[in-house]
Amino acid sequence: HPSFSSIIRRMSPFDAKLLKCLVEPKRDLYPLVNYSFIRKNDDSSFHQASNILALNGTVMENVTDVASSLDILQSLGLVHLDYMRWLSDDSAYAPFESCSFYNDLVNTLEIEYGDEYKLHLEKGCLAFTELGNRFAMCCL
Repeated sequence: HPSFSSIIRRMSPFDAKLLKCLVEPKRDLYPLVNYSFIRKNDDSSFHQASNILALNGTVMENVTDVASSLDILQSLGLVHLDYMRWLSDDSAYAPFESCSFYNDLVNTLEIEYGDEYKLHLEKGCLAFTELGNRFAMCCL
């Protein structure tokens, strides 16, 4: 495909490593979450973290780097990050409620806000686009 060389030039080494992790072994959908603090009395919220990814039942370390890389992979048209649908197997999202990042957010919530807010996990999923599937088959 003519755009593949342009895609490769725009990817960082970290983007390429993450893409390779997603391909080996390749699945149809990968669980993603966003974390927000939601005020209990009026449901107002403020965002804490986006596009947290779990692979093989483990939340990826370097959550900020992974989230940025996922945004780049989506802008390149290789993956689609979707929060309008999610995996039907709730156990796919269990790692997001037991990882160190989640525990850090819970601790921050308790220290800074007490019982006023709760931590909300918004489920989503990552899927390869057709271009992403072709790119993976050809270049990885």
